[in-house]
Amino acid sequence: MAISSITYAELAAGARTREAVDEALQGFKRIDLNFASAWRAGQAFRRYRPVKGDASVLPDFFIRAQAAKSNLAHVTNDHRRLAAWLDVDFIFQKQKRFCDSKTAFCPVSPR
Repeated sequence: MAISSITYAELAAGARTREAVDEALQGFKRIDLNFASAWRAGQAFRRYRPVKGDASVLPDFFIRAQAAKSNLAHVTNDHRRLAAWLDVDFIFQKQKRFCDSKTAFCPVSPR
């Protein structure tokens, strides 16, 4: 399993210490946001935003673009805005056995 640098930032916003977050994420591969994923996220967000007008969701687009570019499933509890990511496999809360984190990546077989 892997965790996005964007998700790490989201976890940091609610954590008391960095050490606690790092301890909770032991065993997770860490994936930095690369420029290809950032571009894809921005393009998908641009298509989404005029329709929905929700400016606070850009981190979701970064995370999902990373999942798409890395051919990883995205573990999330958020069922919204999935149409922009037809090439991402989503794993939702009911399949929690794959991950204990709020949001993370899980490897999937190549398409």
